[in-house]
Amino acid sequence: MVIKEHVKVADQVWIALALLTREHPDREGFTSTEIVDRVRTEFGHVSPGIPTHIHQHCVAIKPPNPGRYRIITRTDTGLNRLFKLGDPYHPDRADSKYAPARDDLPAEHEDLLDWYLIDHTKQLKVLTLDSLFFKIAPGRSGLHDVSERHDYYLTEDFLNNPNLIRRQ
Repeated sequence: MVIKEHVKVADQVWIALALLTREHPDREGFTSTEIVDRVRTEFGHVSPGIPTHIHQHCVAIKPPNPGRYRIITRTDTGLNRLFKLGDPYHPDRADSKYAPARDDLPAEHEDLLDWYLIDHTKQLKVLTLDSLFFKIAPGRSGLHDVSERHDYYLTEDFLNNPNLIRRQ
């Protein structure tokens, strides 16, 4: 767990956008200004890299330059929303981060990861044998070995980090 002063810039963007999305579930997306304002509210300041992350480094469909996160999906109307599995992304961003690791979140925002992975993306509820093939490997926890026949899959970060999975 990290303290707010040491949260990575991309994770600040994710936290701000996740909070906005959870608070306003009926909205299609959010402007860059709304995300910047929420970063300021949550972290007390806006580092110089925040706008660049919102406009380039975190946008899934853009070519990496150099950031290759898949945190933001840009809507047809130019708004920003959280990336969901199945959203289009630039091929050079495959296997890239789309949510922070639990250990990279301040304690007060850990619940956002559970909300995102289970409630917002519904990714665990939409996995079927028709869309993904997986197995439980002995000695490992979590899903493993997914098919590459499809445009969406679980990232290595998700597969190898049992802390991302909410325990029932």
